[in-house]
Amino acid sequence: MFKDTNQLLYSFQSLAGSVNMLVMALVEIILFIHIYKKLPIMIAYQWQPLKSLIK
Repeated sequence: MFKDTNQLLYSFQSLAGSVNMLVMALVEIILFIHIYKKLPIMIAYQWQPLKSLIK
């Protein structure tokens, strides 16, 4: 199947790179969703002192 050891090593290296890219993309999506869920709370907390000044 593989002509030499280098081809086997390169295939494992490319497989590891692909898995690494998939894991990093998944982590970025999870972090984006986590930050996006917390964003309205942070905005509401930042506007709360301004609302007390307006009243």
